Amino acid sequence: MWDDLPLLTSRGGPLEALAGSNLSGRIAGSGKVPDGVYKFVIDKNGKAWLQRASDGLPHSALVPKGEQVRGAGYIAIKNGRANISGRSGHYMKDAGFEVGEAWSRYDAAIRRTFGNWFEIVEHNMGGAGIIRPPGS
Repeated sequence: MWDDLPLLTSRGGPLEALAGSNLSGRIAGSGKVPDGVYKFVIDKNGKAWLQRASDGLPHSALVPKGEQVRGAGYIAIKNGRANISGRSGHYMKDAGFEVGEAWSRYDAAIRRTFGNWFEIVEHNMGGAGIIRPPGS
């Protein structure tokens, strides 16, 4: 599902010094992730990693410094249901396809990845300031 999509590189920024800083605190994607709002990345091997959005760390903290990812965004989980957004500005903004067919392919891959564990209620509603758990 991810093989035909290019890897994404973080565009950096002031928080990039924190890249790779949460490898020991990251949560592996599974149906056992507690309810809450999270940042996520899909690493180059297709594995999902999460951290609480309130931690204030960039998405790049979830992978080794400089490592490209397959996708990144936000997910809000509640009672086995999830709202999800694959819109991480650090990875997607400079990828050269802010709209169109490539977005659709990334969105479908993100939806399939998390759809293995959660019922996806809403998809692509925006970033951490907008995303809310289902039913909120």
